[in-house]
Amino acid sequence: MSYISEACLISALWFFHAAFSLYVYVTMYSQAAVRICKKIIGGRNPVEGLIELKEGLDKIPKHIAFILLEDSINYSTTASLIAWSLVVGIENISLYDPAGELKQNQDTLLIKLNEKLKEFNPGVPLSLIWWSHSETLVQDRTVIVSKNGAMYPDVNGNGRIQINGDISEAQGAEGASVNISLLSKVDGKADIARCARQLSSQLCGGALTAVNKINEEMVAANLRSNRNLSDPSLVVRLGQFNSNADFLPWQLRLSEFHSIDCTLALEVTQFTDVLRGYSRCQQRFGK
Repeated sequence: MSYISEACLISALWFFHAAFSLYVYVTMYSQAAVRICKKIIGGRNPVEGLIELKEGLDKIPKHIAFILLEDSINYSTTASLIAWSLVVGIENISLYDPAGELKQNQDTLLIKLNEKLKEFNPGVPLSLIWWSHSETLVQDRTVIVSKNGAMYPDVNGNGRIQINGDISEAQGAEGASVNISLLSKVDGKADIARCARQLSSQLCGGALTAVNKINEEMVAANLRSNRNLSDPSLVVRLGQFNSNADFLPWQLRLSEFHSIDCTLALEVTQFTDVLRGYSRCQQRFGK
C-alpha cells in the first residue's frame, strides 16, 4: 500500500470515528437536556411510579450492583440510585468504582444518601448495614454520627443507619435490613489472589490435608469481598464503556448486565427500564 493510500485510509477512518463520536455525544447530551427540562417543569412523584413498578414486576433482583464508569462520580445521582433501589425493595446494593473514590469519600455519599432517603421515603423502618471494605485503605476510616443519633460507619468500617424507626424496630419483623457495599478494584482479583495464598498456606501447614478438599464453597467462604452476601443478580454499568472494570469476577457467574449510558440529570425511568428488562429475562442457568 502506497503512502498516499495509507494516509487516505487513516483520514477516512478518523473522519468516520469523529462523526460517530459526535453523533453519540450529541444524542446523549440532547437526551440529558430533555431530562433537565422535565425536572424544571416538574411532573409525577418518582416514588409513586416505583411503587407501581414494584407491584407489576415478575421478579426483583435480590442484589443489584452498580459499576461507576464515568469520568467523575456524581454523589447525588449515586444516592438516588440507592434510594430508588430501596423503594423497589432490593435488599443488597453494591457500588463499585475501580479507583476506590467512594471509599475515600464515604462522608459525601452518606450525606447525599441521607438527603435522598428523606426525599424518596421507602415508607418502612430500615436498618442500612454499611459494608465499606475499608480494610483495603491506608488512611483512617470514616466516622460520622449525626445529630439525630443515627450511626454511620465506625472505625472498623461497620455501621448502621436507622431510618423511619429505631434500631430495634428496623431489625424486627416490621422493618427491613438492607446491605450497602462499597467496592473497588482491590476487592476483585486481588481478593481471589489473597484467598489462593491463604488456602495454599493452610495446605502447606497441614490445616488442609488434601487439595481436593478445596472446592467452590471453601473459596467463597474465604473471600473477604461481600462475604455472606448473595451474588449480584443484576449488574448495571453507568457510563459509555461496556466494561466490567475488573468488578468481582467470582461473583459474576449468574449476573445479568444492563447499562445506563449517561447519568447526567438521571431520570427514574432510566432505572425502571433496567428493572423491567431484568424482570423479562428468563435465566436458564446453562440449560
